[in-house]
Amino acid sequence: MHRHRAHSASPSATSSRLASGRHGSALPSQEPAGRASRLRRIGALAALALSAAGAVTAQAAAQCVGASGDCLIPHPTPGCAVPDCCVQVCIVAPDCCDTAWSEFCVELASQFCAGLCGAAASLDCFSPNGSPACSDTECCTLICGIDPFCCDQAWDTACAVAASFLCAQSAGTCGDPATGSCFESHSNGACADPACCQAVCSIDPTCCSSAWDFLCVLVAFQQCGPCTVACPPGGDFENEACPLRSNDPCVFPTPGAAADMLSCGQTRCGIIVDSGPNPDVDVYRFTVVDLDGDGLGRVRIELNSSFFSFAAIIPPTCAPLASALAFAESVSCTSGFIDTCLPAGDWYVAITSGNFPVPTGQGTDCFSNGFYTVKLTCLDGCSPPCSEFSEGCFEPHASPGCNEVACCDAVCDLDPLCCLSAWDVLCVLLANDLCDGGLPANDDCSTCVAVGEGEFFFTTIGATTSGPPLPAACDEGAGLSLEADVWFCYTPSCSAPVTVETCGASFDTRIAVYHGTCSGLALTACNDDSFLCLPVDTSRLTFQGNCGTAYFIRVGGFGAAIGTGTLRITCGFGDPCSVPCPGDLDGNGIVDGADLGILLGAWNTAGPVADLDGSGLVDGADLGVLLGFWGTCPGA
Repeated sequence: MHRHRAHSASPSATSSRLASGRHGSALPSQEPAGRASRLRRIGALAALALSAAGAVTAQAAAQCVGASGDCLIPHPTPGCAVPDCCVQVCIVAPDCCDTAWSEFCVELASQFCAGLCGAAASLDCFSPNGSPACSDTECCTLICGIDPFCCDQAWDTACAVAASFLCAQSAGTCGDPATGSCFESHSNGACADPACCQAVCSIDPTCCSSAWDFLCVLVAFQQCGPCTVACPPGGDFENEACPLRSNDPCVFPTPGAAADMLSCGQTRCGIIVDSGPNPDVDVYRFTVVDLDGDGLGRVRIELNSSFFSFAAIIPPTCAPLASALAFAESVSCTSGFIDTCLPAGDWYVAITSGNFPVPTGQGTDCFSNGFYTVKLTCLDGCSPPCSEFSEGCFEPHASPGCNEVACCDAVCDLDPLCCLSAWDVLCVLLANDLCDGGLPANDDCSTCVAVGEGEFFFTTIGATTSGPPLPAACDEGAGLSLEADVWFCYTPSCSAPVTVETCGASFDTRIAVYHGTCSGLALTACNDDSFLCLPVDTSRLTFQGNCGTAYFIRVGGFGAAIGTGTLRITCGFGDPCSVPCPGDLDGNGIVDGADLGILLGAWNTAGPVADLDGSGLVDGADLGVLLGFWGTCPGA
């Protein structure tokens, strides 16, 4: 489920979201501009006062006993009603406890007294900040009235999420300088950098329609955090002098323009500059060599830039970019790759700013932010994409084609990119529809895949819904949908909190963890959307793992969502589980006929308790393990 924020959200709905967990994660913050002289004065006073800390502190503490009045509102009486804040202020400015609580005392309190609603020291309401309260009085009071934890203990992730739902917000326009930095949260939507803002809001539209909160900041750091691309040792700069347009014979050609050369193993360094009516495009010619006599050559092209850019392979006849045989995108110094097979001969790779297939200016120039690198690697062993040497048809992979030729041909007839670029999730979906991909092996609890701690690929493509309905406690505000599920069996290696996550999956996921048996499942924990994941519609939960307890992990999609991902399981710091006697299935200290009966009863299933070798199937190997421990267990 994607975030849906509405100002009319009910406190009860938000409370259930707040109750789902306490996961604090502070983000960096910066002091608002325009206060420099006042802060210098405050700092000087604080340094002066602290030079006589002992006596001053004792005097201030005595004066603050029984003081009244709001620490953030001027009043004619000395001191204020929050003792810790009162003492901090009066150490620096004794007049605040001798005569009256003036506007200057209020400013000191705002700077020093983290934990007060409305104090600048309490930091932004839309970011978890590690201390109680936040800097907007109205928002802070509203959220703490719903969840006192936010003011009593810490303004954590749940409090920031509640603020994103309930506190005053306004939409904004990407690129408007008044909106604020893309790397700091604020109550209005959008941010000042147009390219970064558009990138973030394309992922999460609420970042432009309501608050630019800490989730938007996280995405901004991921998508467009500041970075620098430098030409590596041995790299060769493009022949085009900046800001000329001399190496684009295809997209926006100029008289005499000719492509640069890109050789196997070479890295070229270039600059894309926004000058003139059209975005800059750099075109390189490269030659595909047939190394094994099949008429094809495999190439790998790596693109790296600090701005939004893409590289597209086109024939030297200059076909439109939209018809490119393969493409890669890069942003924020994150490399994009093309790994594909092409007929032997000459080809072009065009590099420009924007998102494929449309060149769009990104504000780059000749001096700082327009640099990119492109590297060509020529590889051997390029079989036809549809061949027995390719990878499987029902799992996504970076290479084109798959190993069931008839199925592969049928898919590529409908989507040629599946045989030209990569066999991605869309190709797998087509294969599943056209070629009867069948059910995933772990489609049901009884066929769960045995796993331990680590990372495990999964796919829900073709899966059925086999788990029980979720209880009302799992509703985070969008319902209880969990469909097209797959199953894993897991027994912790330590007695400690266990974290299970699908962060980074290709679809909107949901997780439920159970204990008991497949015929009598009891819910342990559940999660729909975790705000500790990107994308935020993927899932993460933590539960207390116990040695010897078998858990069933159910992974599926919200609504009709299906796709692929990686299941990550970690066991926290705790006592390791000892397994001195693996064959003792009933735990009575003896491996005997009763244990043999349990194993035989689970024969040819995933177990998980009787799967003693962790293979995912109870079979003869497990019987051998049990017989090897026959008799009284060591230490029993």
